[in-house]
Amino acid sequence: MQESAFANEVRRFTLYTKIFWPLHRRLVRNKITPRCTRCIVSANYAPLNGAGLCRYCRDGISEFKKDQRDLKQMSAELHALLDSYQGKGNGSHDALVLFSGGKDSCYLVDDLHSRYPGLRLLLITVDNTVMSPFALKNVARVLKKLDFSHIQVRPPESLYTKMFRHAFLHLNEKGCSGTVDQFDGDFFHDVCRNWAVRLQIPLVISGCSQTQVERILGLSHFESPRWFEESKRMEVANIRLTDVFTESEMAYWWDGTRWPKDKIPRVIYPFYAWNLAEDFIRAKVIGLELLDADMNHPLLTNNQLIPLMTMVDMAKYGYSSFEPEFSQMVRDGKADPIFWRNVFELSEYAAKSGHFVAASVDEMLERLDLTRQQLGLPVR
Repeated sequence: MQESAFANEVRRFTLYTKIFWPLHRRLVRNKITPRCTRCIVSANYAPLNGAGLCRYCRDGISEFKKDQRDLKQMSAELHALLDSYQGKGNGSHDALVLFSGGKDSCYLVDDLHSRYPGLRLLLITVDNTVMSPFALKNVARVLKKLDFSHIQVRPPESLYTKMFRHAFLHLNEKGCSGTVDQFDGDFFHDVCRNWAVRLQIPLVISGCSQTQVERILGLSHFESPRWFEESKRMEVANIRLTDVFTESEMAYWWDGTRWPKDKIPRVIYPFYAWNLAEDFIRAKVIGLELLDADMNHPLLTNNQLIPLMTMVDMAKYGYSSFEPEFSQMVRDGKADPIFWRNVFELSEYAAKSGHFVAASVDEMLERLDLTRQQLGLPVR
């Protein structure tokens, strides 16, 4: 999709979410699935009681196992780790930072630079061939302002097309989030692991949120366990990689058994310990003029697969598979419940009506050689 078309479609959606949907939803409320009155999760994901609460809000429980240690203690451990690596890399850099152009990665880069000026950072952007043009603009803007070393890697489009197509056709119980997006995220991180070990960089730093670390990675700590880093990735989302990729394509995936243990980088997720709210991060990156106020919205900076993933989830499950992540953030007080309720309600309405995202959905289907029928979407 041309940038102008993508921009118009996403901006129209975000504008409608903020201004018109709060009024429109009153007219179509009987066509929209009820949501938890506290955390906004769909009743199709977590049934509600008579008071309109899901069981997580009713019982005050979390979906995910959390580290019981005090976050202050964990933050102190993270600080000690980052401080100890300043100037310690064998090569030109101490840390490889995953840099996507979204607000979280922009905040992460600036904060690391401010707190640890001796930590020699190399930023890496992995272009998955469906990156948002807005995210690419943000990357260029931050690099110009902060003047970091940076590399951009773009694996073959044919590899990504094969990966995304296979994932859409083999969705697991976690939907597109736990299959399509899982493939994308795991591949992104593995490409970065391989670059780090080749460049003798001892740290890989990722901007995954606390909820993403818990939900997607299944961790309850800011660091990936050494047993995983020293092993070979064999599957993603219960799909064997060798069933999808050729021998040469498998070289992009991480194989820790190929390297001496002392050469394998540590992989850390600082936001797990920092536990910051969305609004705090947004205000910081805008205040530092790293991003414009209208260029940090996740619907703008996320990749162009999001509309298709959302429509497929809504058709197959009755809710977006990204909802549990954001509803957990709402329960933790780190995301705006009204904003995300409107986003997911309008997404459901768009899936049922065909409005707002039809062009991007059909273009992505064409690119992946898929049809609406194959993915259970209504035929236009």
